[in-house]
Amino acid sequence: AAIESAAKWSKSVEQFKISVNVSPLQLQCSKFVEQIRQLLTKHGLSPTNLELELTEGSLIADEIIAKATLSELSKLGVTLSLDDFGTGYASFNYLKKFPFDVIKIDKSFIENIENDFTDREIVTSVIHVAKKLNLAVTVEGIETPQQENFIIEQGCEIGQGFLYGKPMS
Repeated sequence: AAIESAAKWSKSVEQFKISVNVSPLQLQCSKFVEQIRQLLTKHGLSPTNLELELTEGSLIADEIIAKATLSELSKLGVTLSLDDFGTGYASFNYLKKFPFDVIKIDKSFIENIENDFTDREIVTSVIHVAKKLNLAVTVEGIETPQQENFIIEQGCEIGQGFLYGKPMS
């Protein structure tokens, strides 16, 4: 459904990405890459318009299968995003193991940036590291103009949250 909708939008909007969460079960499915390829072809959507979001939990079930699947998706041209970055046990390690293009900083680090020095420093540091690794950064949980201004000041180009719109099914 997301690919079908995005294909319609692509006729009106030049550059955009639709982000879709991937479950651990989908990632472990041997036909997942082929399903994505077929859906993109069927609906005429460029792979560059699709971003697949994965959490650390979806990677740990079977790292070998996950790495193979993500490598194939990357070759296809789909953007791969490590979701909820900073909340898992080995998130930085996953940046070495898997071909991610984007990290999404978890909203728990942005909620209190106006009052919490540690959260500000964590967000600033993660953005800096990501840029050194040539990764795009999305900060989740942007709900106020102050939060938006903070991430812009830190050099983050993409924010996601209720300030911009609510999630869709």
